[in-house]
This record gives sequence, structure tokens and C-alpha cells, in this order.
Amino acid sequence: MDPIVRAHRLDDKALRRLSTDFEDLSAQEIIKWAFEESHFRAVTTSSFSDGVLAHLVTQENPSAKIVFIDTGFAFTETVQYVHRLHKVLGFNLEIIEPNVDLSQDVCGTEMCCQRRKVEPLISYLSGHEFWITGIRRTETSQRAEVPIVSWDTKYQVVKVNPIANWSDDDVAGYIDRFNLPVHPLVPLGYLSIGCAPVTSPVLDPDDPRSGRWPGSDKTECGLHV
Repeated sequence: MDPIVRAHRLDDKALRRLSTDFEDLSAQEIIKWAFEESHFRAVTTSSFSDGVLAHLVTQENPSAKIVFIDTGFAFTETVQYVHRLHKVLGFNLEIIEPNVDLSQDVCGTEMCCQRRKVEPLISYLSGHEFWITGIRRTETSQRAEVPIVSWDTKYQVVKVNPIANWSDDDVAGYIDRFNLPVHPLVPLGYLSIGCAPVTSPVLDPDDPRSGRWPGSDKTECGLHV
């Protein structure tokens, strides 16, 4: 595989081929590729349920920008955790917020997720070519076949999911290996952490997303759909 494949040559066929090839690469190698292809302008977003993606990205590019979308409904513990990781890892943190009056939004509705998460990210990613995320196939049935790289039509970027094929054990092992700070809600049973009003400790220990939007069939906020 040619290690230098410029963005303007990354059509759907090329991306599918690369995604297959990348199954055998480490997350670090995939992130390295993304930064080289984007001339070190790839944008990384994290929900900060853990520090794995921030650490991986920072190891490859210490000046990389890592974005947290502050919906206004985040747990206080999450905001504190973001700043703690920022201090420990020293990454280039950027917090983005909705820029319209959202006082009437009801947390958990599709409109709220669209206005507080999706629209700010669409605006932020405008003009960028590469987006690095931490989504994994084991998280939900909707993510079970997510490719490592693909073209995202919603955001008009090459989407890179370097830990897509990681298991829960891979994540836990990485946290232990590098002694990364743990989100304070994780020991309390919050294994997937979103907005405070619609996140609870897991209802099913085998389903880390079972604490998200409890009592409904909603499993995604819309960022990755």
C-alpha cells in the first residue's frame, strides 16, 4: 500500500481499500496516517468518557487540537475530567458550544441533540478534511460495522475511527498500561457518559450504552448517524 495517498485521491473505492488494509494496523499508525494526509490539520473530537483517544492522538501529535462539545447538559464530573486530562496530557483543548438560544430545549429529544451537538460540529468541521473519532464497533448495534476510514456525507470529511475494532478489554488495558485518569463516574456504573439528564448507570452490565436514554429506544445522539 502506498503510504502517501493524498486527500484529493481518496474516493470511495480508495477509502474502502484503505479501511480494509487498516484493520491490520495499530491505532497509532492509523492516527499517524490521518495527520500526514491532513498536513497535521485533522480535527479530533472526544466525549471524554475516557482518555484513550486523547492520549493516542497526543502521542502522535502533541499540538493536536482535541475538541469537546459542551452541550450545556454535561455532568459537572465530565467537565472537571476534561480539564484534568488536559492538565495531565497537555493537549490542545478546544471547547465548542451552541451559539443560539437553546433555553427551551428538552434534553434527550432529537431536536436538542441536533441543535446542541450536530449543528455545532457541522459548523466547526466546515473547511476541514479529516475528522478523528473514538467510536468503536462494540458500543452499539448501529456501530457494529463502522469502517476505520470512510467519507462522511453529513460533515463532508474523511472520517477516521482508529479504535473502531478495539474491544472493551483493549480500552481497559490501554488505560491501565498508561495509567490514565479514569472518569469519576465510571466506578459508579456509568460506562457510557453523555448528557446528565439522560444518562444513568448501566442497566445491563453487558451493554455499556444501556445507561443512555433509559426508558427509550434511542441509542445515538446523531453525531455518528
